[in-house]
Amino acid sequence: MAPDSLARLIKINYFPLSLAFKSLNEINMLEIHEMILDYSGYDIMLFMENRIHPLYLKLAEACYGHFIYPMSAYGNTKRGKVAENLHLFNRVERLKGTEYEYLCSVYSNVVRNAIAHGAVEYKSDVIIYTDHTNQVKMLPSEMVKLTDDMLDICNGLALAYSVYFMIAAEFCAEHRISLPLPLMLEELSATTKSPGWEIQGCLESMNIRGDRQLNIYSKNSFMSTLKVQYQVFRTAILAEKLSPGYRRYFLMLKSYYSLRGWAAFDGSIIENLRKTGTDRIEDYLKALEETGIMFKPKYGIPHLLTKIATLAAAFRIIIPVKLRELRESKQHFFMHPRIVSIHRNGYHSIINGKMVIESFSQATHEELVRKNCKNILKSTIREARRRAKIFDVAKFLPVGYVSIGVFSKDFRLRKLNSSGLIPELICTISLRRLSRIRVPDILGGEPEILRDIRIVWNRKPISESEP
Repeated sequence: MAPDSLARLIKINYFPLSLAFKSLNEINMLEIHEMILDYSGYDIMLFMENRIHPLYLKLAEACYGHFIYPMSAYGNTKRGKVAENLHLFNRVERLKGTEYEYLCSVYSNVVRNAIAHGAVEYKSDVIIYTDHTNQVKMLPSEMVKLTDDMLDICNGLALAYSVYFMIAAEFCAEHRISLPLPLMLEELSATTKSPGWEIQGCLESMNIRGDRQLNIYSKNSFMSTLKVQYQVFRTAILAEKLSPGYRRYFLMLKSYYSLRGWAAFDGSIIENLRKTGTDRIEDYLKALEETGIMFKPKYGIPHLLTKIATLAAAFRIIIPVKLRELRESKQHFFMHPRIVSIHRNGYHSIINGKMVIESFSQATHEELVRKNCKNILKSTIREARRRAKIFDVAKFLPVGYVSIGVFSKDFRLRKLNSSGLIPELICTISLRRLSRIRVPDILGGEPEILRDIRIVWNRKPISESEP
């Protein structure tokens, strides 16, 4: 694609793309993604009506359609046609038969129309979606999977856009392409975040002269004016680099130790200085408006205490990083108990769990599991007792049986809970001290006994595994 055509498509899709990132962030914060669902009874139909269907519609309209726009509109642009007026259905149709056809599998036009127009009929075990020409029948589990898959596609596309904007930063700056505001906020927050300084949000506005202005809302816990001044300049410079084209960059300064303050910068001056390649903050004083940086701490503290506070903040950052590096060097892997349950059976407790292991060494997963199977058991037992209710008797009883599924990759809880023999299932580990409990091994598994621990390796070929 020609650079000018690409720049034009991105500019056309700037505001929809910003909306897509914003909506996707809101969706990702919902709790339903980690819910384990019971697909029987009336409750699941209520859940589909109130949670899944609105979620699918919002994903399709506010995220998916905007993310696929540049790929689908490219064909029109290549033929010299207008690309702005492509509806969602047409965008999906234009992807079929291309290298992006895999993106189409998560979208059902019949389901989308039925939800949008209220043409959804609920039966005891199936849901019927009807539009003006077609009808689709789906199980609740199938509809949940379709929604989960669309969310995964949208998250993947969002990541691809994020990587592109970072790699093509010079191209974007040359063509005055701003990052979508939610993406710019995320990058600005991550880049400038430090002890005592945090970016809370960004909003666009127009100043009294009708010029575009970017308002940046910050929060700090500094009692030192010098620290605030450094962070203000740093934030304004990075904001212009990530989102060029604004006439004015206005920073709101919120602090517990000061009245609300502010600072304003001329965007065109910052842009010209950036193009010269200067990295001296003194040069950017020209861009600061005459009012300066309005920040006056309520309390004054000695300079020595300021240095001590800075040193303490540095230690709060460094120590957790060093501890993590130390754990990685010793353990070579992390264990994440994702699902654990505990209940009573007679005078013993029964524990089931799903464990995800994250490796940091060259050792294979089998070697890690063999070497650390006892640690995996102990971690699962400890986590199950920790999560149990305070008056649950089972947490105080001796362990009678433990069964753990060990995975090499993390998934949603509902997929881990009913994963089947997926390739990411490494094995199952069980510890049986009650002879009356008998559980069959996984289909096609290869058992291995290590003292009183039974490991069954998943040997099912990937081609035969469930998707």
